[in-house]
Amino acid sequence: MQNIMEHFKNPENYGALSDFNCSCQLKNVSCGDVIGVWLKVDGEVLKQIGFEGKGCAISQASMSILSEEILDMKKDEIEKISSGDLVDIIGVDLGPTRLKCALLGLSAVKKCLKEVS
Repeated sequence: MQNIMEHFKNPENYGALSDFNCSCQLKNVSCGDVIGVWLKVDGEVLKQIGFEGKGCAISQASMSILSEEILDMKKDEIEKISSGDLVDIIGVDLGPTRLKCALLGLSAVKKCLKEVS
């Protein structure tokens, strides 16, 4: 849980990008968390990522942790990340409600990647 609080207080890759290929914003209707992502994809590789959001520590910290993990990954590798993979990356056991919070950022990234040709 320490890692979650660190990323919540000092998120990595926080802020909108000025140069990006795609952007997406998603809201978790069950709790109100919001995540917006901006991606710069070069060829098939994610070269830059920025995000902004509002919500619980889990949703915001998970996006911060995920943003570090997927930087310089290929699009098809990112699209294969499962909810179980994300829980392993985050390193915290989550119940069903909190899992939705944690997955919000990953869902936004995957939706955004589908817009990049």
